[in-house]
Amino acid sequence: MSFTACQKPQQEDLHDSLQEVKIVVHAPSTLSQPTLLALEASIAKDEKGMECSVAGNEVSARLARGQYTLTAKATYKVEGNPNPIVIPHSSTFEVLGGKGLAQHDIHLVYTPQDDKKGLLFCEIFFTGTLNSDKKQYNDDKYIIIANSSLTTPQYLDGLVFVRSGHMSDLKYNAKPKPDIENTLLVDLALQFPGQGTDHPVRPGERIVICQSAINHKTANPNSADLSTADFEWVDSKSASPHDMPNNPAVPDLLPLYTDDSEGDFGWSMNNNGGHGYGLIRPGWTDAASYINNPANIQRWTFDVVSGPNHLPNVPGDPYLKIPNGWIVDFVTTGLRNDKEWEIVSPLVDAGMACVADNHNSDSRYFLAVKRKVNGKGEWADTNNSSDDFEAVKATLLP
Repeated sequence: MSFTACQKPQQEDLHDSLQEVKIVVHAPSTLSQPTLLALEASIAKDEKGMECSVAGNEVSARLARGQYTLTAKATYKVEGNPNPIVIPHSSTFEVLGGKGLAQHDIHLVYTPQDDKKGLLFCEIFFTGTLNSDKKQYNDDKYIIIANSSLTTPQYLDGLVFVRSGHMSDLKYNAKPKPDIENTLLVDLALQFPGQGTDHPVRPGERIVICQSAINHKTANPNSADLSTADFEWVDSKSASPHDMPNNPAVPDLLPLYTDDSEGDFGWSMNNNGGHGYGLIRPGWTDAASYINNPANIQRWTFDVVSGPNHLPNVPGDPYLKIPNGWIVDFVTTGLRNDKEWEIVSPLVDAGMACVADNHNSDSRYFLAVKRKVNGKGEWADTNNSSDDFEAVKATLLP
């Protein structure tokens, strides 16, 4: 008798086979029109380097099944920024083995203020006060900017204070829809004067900018003496002596842009909140050229529906586009029970600083949003204003 042995068909050992792997590195969504200048990358397994090649934004390798670590460094040129931005990255990925091409996508993350040490808003007082007759007093609004660095002086010279055009509690069916992943749309831009080192902010120091740098206690004993403020944001040319008194002894922020058709820079903070306020380090070489370039102005329309009436394509105010990568600090304000939409990328501010729950609440007066301080005396700075700020009585009030 003879027997024929049955043999199992040979199967490829997935542990020993090599698979074609492609890793695509995507630019951060917070960069404005990025151009990749260089990509460096390496792949390792158990601290042993593996052979790989880089072409453009792709990393290619032939790898066996297992867990690998990708280490990369991407350098980008960004619109309006003369300095290249370098973004390091490290992550792990898994190769399952087998035939065919395996693709992994890496989305780089860039936070505009990477070092977390620098100028930031530590208090914003937008609600105003009440006088003895319980009437609104609106001239005493202010903002405090601080240097969070422990060792390095910061300079205000050339930095720009901006206000968001859109508000967190007023949603428009804007067309085109705001590209918050890449740009901030602002309706107001005011620049700090100076030639580069004229206005230092020492480590831990705080400076006050305000609407009117006068002693408001004269008109309202419940208000603050702001006569020693560092800057005013209403310049003397546009200020109304009655409504917005200007102190000629206190330097004014320099008006750069307003969406007002008449160029009026006399503005006041909304006392419910809703706007976002930012401090940017502009990458332009010339402010006027940037602002006068139509490509940097967002024109949009929206529809108005009121009962049976429908008005299509109503022009919105023209807003100035600011690349997210220019933002040093940004704080969204609003109402806890009335957040309609995101006015800025969540990577810039994932939350909202509030003093009241609802619109026109009487509880809002005298309150400011103040940045929290931890047990080490460090300001909270997680890019989430809901977590970083709390509502307190404005610290410069009596």
